[in-house]
Amino acid sequence: MSNFSAYVEQSIYDWMVLNTAMPATTANIYLGLSTADPVDDASGLAEPVGGGYAREIAAFGARGSVNGTGTSGSNSGIITFTTATGSWGAITHGALFDAISGGNMLAFWQWTVPKTIGVGDTFIVAIGDLELLIR
Repeated sequence: MSNFSAYVEQSIYDWMVLNTAMPATTANIYLGLSTADPVDDASGLAEPVGGGYAREIAAFGARGSVNGTGTSGSNSGIITFTTATGSWGAITHGALFDAISGGNMLAFWQWTVPKTIGVGDTFIVAIGDLELLIR
């Protein structure tokens, strides 16, 4: 289950209630990994440092409806992180960002099964395995 970040929630509120413009979209959305719960404001984000880690582009397909109860979409391509040259630790959470580094966190979630990434390991998300569901 994923959650919108405080940044997205506040942007939607401002747009709907205060009639402000929505923030500009970016050309790419990036998947980041975390060894801790990022929480709404990204203050708990703990991305691996070094060891070849970098966020990767996450491409999504067209959205569809879920039995009339929401909207969903999933990654349309394999997301492959660079092979680790050092330990990244136990990856417990994922998050989407609007920049390859820094930027705004858009959504976050806990992976169903944590994955410890060590030297020589590669973190891969198969097509369709990263599903966003909005209800």
